[in-house]
Amino acid sequence: MTQCPKVRIKRLLVMIIIVIVGTTILAIFFLWYLHNYSTVKLFVMNATLTQFNYTNNIFYYNLTLNIMVSSNIYYNYINASVWYQNVTFGSQTVKTLNESLSGLNMDFKGQHVMALNTNQILELNKEKKVGIYHVNVKLCPRLRYDTNKLKPMICCDLQVPLKSHKEIPQAHGFHATQCDSCYEHDDICSLKQNNFLLLS
Repeated sequence: MTQCPKVRIKRLLVMIIIVIVGTTILAIFFLWYLHNYSTVKLFVMNATLTQFNYTNNIFYYNLTLNIMVSSNIYYNYINASVWYQNVTFGSQTVKTLNESLSGLNMDFKGQHVMALNTNQILELNKEKKVGIYHVNVKLCPRLRYDTNKLKPMICCDLQVPLKSHKEIPQAHGFHATQCDSCYEHDDICSLKQNNFLLLS
């Protein structure tokens, strides 16, 4: 028995509506997944600076960072480097063995040969007098199952007080800082197999 054209049209409309609703639900779920599981959120909860000296083109430093990482994100490793006035003076790669990583401590200690120009030295002397240094931290988290060659870089703009500086009031100590995404390609985003700090 041949179906009435009106019945066929109604069934076609119902199928179209089901397809539209299903596609919308999938799109909403995909956007929710990207927002909650692919967005990297990092916070520097504490920073301790016990040495920050520049003598005869040699930079001596001792900086410890406590970083809180957004949960529900799976990492293979995190590359990190510390910068002062656009000059890097330390780097580290953290490889996690956990299913997920919620926090980590990073220690940057040592000495680094770096030639600062006159303006940079003037700025260093100003910050030395105050006892608070402007330090940039750049992190490149390598998300598990991520095949994107352009990895997101996370930039942390920190104001870190020198712990031994006696003139810094307690209220001017380090304040927890949220890091921001700065999508740019950099050498620190490339994996260095020979410089792993393993976290269990």
